[in-house]
Amino acid sequence: MAYRELTVDASPHSSLVKILNRVRMLAGRLDARVSVVSYAWPRFSVSDLVTPNMLSGAEQERAVEKELVAAHSAFDEVFGSASVTAEWCSGIGNPDRALLGPVDKLDSQTG
Repeated sequence: MAYRELTVDASPHSSLVKILNRVRMLAGRLDARVSVVSYAWPRFSVSDLVTPNMLSGAEQERAVEKELVAAHSAFDEVFGSASVTAEWCSGIGNPDRALLGPVDKLDSQTG
């Protein structure tokens, strides 16, 4: 028996529900599990780096949190009652650590 898993980038954007619906249908056809990964981070401008503003940083973080909540709502809408096994992973920051952390851990155990 083959093990199939689809990993999907669900970073916040306007066509997310459409993408997740397609992935759900594909996973059903392939009898695959789905891992949905949604990461976002504040967008800084050059002026933000030159003259740091704590208020602006907090405001940007709230905006990113709001985007991630909307992405998670899209995930719940699409996979909430689906017969496909789906898992959600999200956070603020670069997703490399979340995605590659388990791989790095396995490498260190086998190396």
